Amino acid sequence: MQEITIRLKTIQEVEEFEMAIRNINCDIDIVSEGGKYIVDAKSIMGILSLDLTKRLILAVHTEDPDVLWHLSTELRRVGVLS
Repeated sequence: MQEITIRLKTIQEVEEFEMAIRNINCDIDIVSEGGKYIVDAKSIMGILSLDLTKRLILAVHTEDPDVLWHLSTELRRVGVLS
């Protein structure tokens, strides 16, 4: 599993983020700061249930370098890396 810190500040960023990762071929969760909540990163409703003013951790459940490269490219493209 890989962990990546992200920031989602607006609803538009949430939408762009979800569209960017929806076709990534692995399970991805978002863990709220402190680990209290975990939601499916491919679920807009799940993401919007989190406190977006806090730091979020993307938990990527793969070790496949091609998948990780594709994900990091998409995260940079939508500008959510913290």
